[in-house]
Amino acid sequence: MLPFYYHLPEINSTILREKINFEIERKNLFENFQETYKKIDYKDFYKFKWATDLELFLYNNKFPGVDYILIFNHVRSQDIHIDGSNSIRLASLNLPLTNYTEKTFLFYSVPLKELTKGDAFYYYGNQHKILASFKGTDCWTLINSGIPHNMTVTDYSIPIRSLCVRFFGNPSIYHIIKKISYSVN
Repeated sequence: MLPFYYHLPEINSTILREKINFEIERKNLFENFQETYKKIDYKDFYKFKWATDLELFLYNNKFPGVDYILIFNHVRSQDIHIDGSNSIRLASLNLPLTNYTEKTFLFYSVPLKELTKGDAFYYYGNQHKILASFKGTDCWTLINSGIPHNMTVTDYSIPIRSLCVRFFGNPSIYHIIKKISYSVN
């Protein structure tokens, strides 16, 4: 079975996180507190000063090429979902930007026939079983985003922000781990 998630604590992200947070505030990217995310297509990627730093980081660590980036501004817990709007996204590389200790990531088993398509594939039923979870951490984490999952928030007073990288070719978490030469536990 594929892993649900894979933490990458050996990759230092402090400087990149600071640059991204600085520019989010400088550009007032989330001027409306209730906005939940911004999608940055590759063609718009270089409008951000940290884009080259991120691309070099990904290249030096042997990650696949960037398809697009999402910056989430979580002000509430997510619904259970599978990533993707037209097709399921198999993996996401996530960097927590702010307030990461106030979140828990959960992975579920749900009746797949009950998924509702929107900007992701959502599950609104109550017949789910938790398969795995982890508390917020400050390191890069590969997420198996093709498995039903969500993020729960314990403190809504400060948004939880995270940067999520989606890759060209939609590789699985296993293929990314294998490509970046880290061993799967």
